[in-house]
Amino acid sequence: MQAYIYFWRDNIGTEIDVVFEEDMKLRALDIKSGKTFSAEFTSNLEAWMRYSSSWPEDCALIYAGDREFEYKGIPIRRCNNPEIAQ
Repeated sequence: MQAYIYFWRDNIGTEIDVVFEEDMKLRALDIKSGKTFSAEFTSNLEAWMRYSSSWPEDCALIYAGDREFEYKGIPIRRCNNPEIAQ
């Protein structure tokens, strides 16, 4: 099976780092280098959800921190999580 990976940006510069199709759905991953989570980190994913009619569970934020949780239904994952690499 071939996977297609995309980058998305709107006309005002809102960006999503990785967009891919899985199980007939578009999934979005945004990656932040910050070690401390900020609510602002999810603003691009929130914009993506409005544009694409995606659900929070179809998205994820990956960051350099050490906690994993959900924020506004969006999974927040640490970048050194071995499950992400699989």
